[in-house]
Amino acid sequence: MTIIRLARATAIAALFGGTALAGTAFSTAAMAADRTMRISHQWSPGLPTAKLLDGFEKTVEEKSGGRLDVQIFPAMQLYKADQQHAAVAQGLIEATVIPDFTMGGTVPEMVVSLIPFLVRDEASVRAFPSSKVAELLEEKLRARMVEPIGWTVESRSLLITSNGRPLSEPDAFKGVKIRGLNPLYDKGLAALGATPTAMPAAEIYQALQTGIIDATVTGTTGALGRKFYEVQEYGVVAPGISFAKNVFLVNPDWWQNLPDDIRRIITDATDDMWTTSVEANLDPRADPAIEGLETAGMKMTVLDDAQSAALAQVMAPPVMSAFSEMGRDARRVVDLSRAE
Repeated sequence: MTIIRLARATAIAALFGGTALAGTAFSTAAMAADRTMRISHQWSPGLPTAKLLDGFEKTVEEKSGGRLDVQIFPAMQLYKADQQHAAVAQGLIEATVIPDFTMGGTVPEMVVSLIPFLVRDEASVRAFPSSKVAELLEEKLRARMVEPIGWTVESRSLLITSNGRPLSEPDAFKGVKIRGLNPLYDKGLAALGATPTAMPAAEIYQALQTGIIDATVTGTTGALGRKFYEVQEYGVVAPGISFAKNVFLVNPDWWQNLPDDIRRIITDATDDMWTTSVEANLDPRADPAIEGLETAGMKMTVLDDAQSAALAQVMAPPVMSAFSEMGRDARRVVDLSRAE
């Protein structure tokens, strides 16, 4: 057993640059018993994904009769967003939930969610966890010393804010200085004629206020929480412009040592999380943050199918081309996404 654990630790260290995480609340020597499930995540309490995990905690503890103690640590209390995968892989905690596209540095194919308008029909959205795409991505995650046990939908739309005029058609983007998402996605914004720039979320408000940038691409909840309505006049919601998901990861050793019935309780609960998150994101018009932004004074538009198609025609090809250039498996992901 000692030799096996040493070999595993060596493999994990190689994956993460040869070093273990430092300054964390737990060490491998202080790993919890099999009946404890510590979940670290990045969302503040009250946000949709945080609420889903609160429901998961209640359900699992009730159905396990208290045999599994679920402990949730939100808002990066234990680890920064880019440390959580490594913490699970090293066994410092049992589980985390991570946005799929933030895993792009570890599994490049995970950023497929950022290809604009790639997945648009309801049936494909609902079927994702059992799809060939999910199967391929999960195989790659297992190679990175974690076990994927479920998914949730983070968002199927994005909010594009601006002043002067709404950015609801391709020509409106020409010459606009816009805070983008990442180098891959920003190729689509550049194709529209905008000038995308990278910027930490904490700096966006001031940059909009001072005119360093003219617009931003963000989520509706984030725009409302950061009060972008104070410095931006228009908001355009583009359904299908992304298919951002979160992946539920657990430590493989911990997972395999759980009793079968406890694993089933957990996977049933993650299935419920998927269903709930899908229903909440099918109709962007039902997003309560849109109403909140309108009440605060932002002029909101939800694009119709024709308007979304016009953006897709310009944005999707360069993003898809750049994604496909990542390698054979990236091309397989695109082909599978189109087929399903």
